[in-house]
Amino acid sequence: SSTGNEGYTNKIGTPACISKTIAVGMTYKTDYDSEQKQCLDSVCKKECVDKAPKKDDLVCGGNRDPKTTKLFAPGHDIFTLSKDGNYYLSTGTSMSTPLVSASIAIIRQALHSKDIEIKKECFYALLCITILSIKAFQSQK
Repeated sequence: SSTGNEGYTNKIGTPACISKTIAVGMTYKTDYDSEQKQCLDSVCKKECVDKAPKKDDLVCGGNRDPKTTKLFAPGHDIFTLSKDGNYYLSTGTSMSTPLVSASIAIIRQALHSKDIEIKKECFYALLCITILSIKAFQSQK
């Protein structure tokens, strides 16, 4: 679930604060050459500026709590579809959450675990193993 976009570093919003959910924060999807990247006012409730952010850096506008936010995914400048069928760039933890949800769905499908309840700690471990495997595969190319 999305953690929210108020820029909190010690708490998260709903629905991610519900104990049975998996809280997802946002990162940058790419490096930025500019000196700084400003969080969009329409997304962030307060202004924040990240200095020369790099791929996988946390976005200052995304809520996170070290105790509850264990998963992060790209959520800055993500192409999405509007109601009228046009594409546009959007930023927020709501852009990150579908990436994690899709990853979990693929893992569940691979494990044939549709009817098995898997604890979220197991998903954390499986996602980390999958990411490490992909990085190892990419480095062999």
